[in-house]
Amino acid sequence: MKHSLWTKNLLYLACLLLLVFSASSVMKDLEDIWERSWEISTYTIFAAKCIPFFLAGLLLGIDSLLKEWKSPGRWKVDWKKLVLLCVPTLYLGLSSFVYFSSFLCNFPVLQYPAGVLLKGEAGFLGIFQMAFGYFILT
Repeated sequence: MKHSLWTKNLLYLACLLLLVFSASSVMKDLEDIWERSWEISTYTIFAAKCIPFFLAGLLLGIDSLLKEWKSPGRWKVDWKKLVLLCVPTLYLGLSSFVYFSSFLCNFPVLQYPAGVLLKGEAGFLGIFQMAFGYFILT
């Protein structure tokens, strides 16, 4: 049992490291192209920054999904958790899209939290994106 736990955790670590290094390489390439030619849209760069954090959250929550998959009976959806945790973390994780969205210019109440997050350290966005990926699967 302990041997399989070590193997599983090493596999998770390897997947996370692969995700981090590949995302870093893709971001470097995208930023190089953007600096040279400005042919990449801002939304593409935002998406490239969001997807690895979301995937890391999914990877962290995959264990509970596998346990649920193996359990007999019907799956249960925790709607309270979905509404109270997933929706806010999705909104805050995508705040860079929200802030620059022309549709939401008419709703400054929705843009304000995104603007506050973008003025501060951008590391918080990744935390919200990772939390969203984790909460979706757990």
